[in-house]
Amino acid sequence: AFDHEKFVCPTTVSEQNNLLFVGTVEPRKGIEYLIEAAEYLKTRNILFRLNIVGKYSPESRYYRKLSLFLKEKKLESFVTFTGRITEEELQKLYAEANVFLFPSRHEGYGMVIMEAMGHGLPVIAFNNSAIPYTVRNGENGFLAKDGDKDDFNLKVFQFLSDKKLQKKLAETAFRTAQNSRTLLELKHEFDSFISLL
Repeated sequence: AFDHEKFVCPTTVSEQNNLLFVGTVEPRKGIEYLIEAAEYLKTRNILFRLNIVGKYSPESRYYRKLSLFLKEKKLESFVTFTGRITEEELQKLYAEANVFLFPSRHEGYGMVIMEAMGHGLPVIAFNNSAIPYTVRNGENGFLAKDGDKDDFNLKVFQFLSDKKLQKKLAETAFRTAQNSRTLLELKHEFDSFISLL
């Protein structure tokens, strides 16, 4: 359930290629797929910025591995690990982004997907677990074959190469969020259920 008051209708599609991920930096979230997508875009001469927002431990083996890969591929000027940021800073990044990348290996409902769509961001994710219940391929984002980095990279590239498509997917993403249940609706449903017991 979502607070629809936080949803912000996008007025224009950003001319920049701003990519966004929000979530904890851990293996389950598939962050390495983001770095590989960044490398792919760089080899295709696509200018972009990727912000990876979320808690990480600089000492963790996983983060060190990702950091090393960034250095090896000379991607530091393209990719930023922001760590935890304020709500205000997060809202600014949502507003500036074109697309939300979510290469999670396994996800329950994925609240952050709906939050991204509430800012008019199409979502590119893997076709696994509960994600296809929210992300509809070619309508409000793209679903890549599960665990297929080449398919994920291609879908990100296709998205960034077509501004008309971006606008269409952004509008449908926002409508998807608008049609989600509000916190008040969920409370009413819960109260109704309790009264039946």
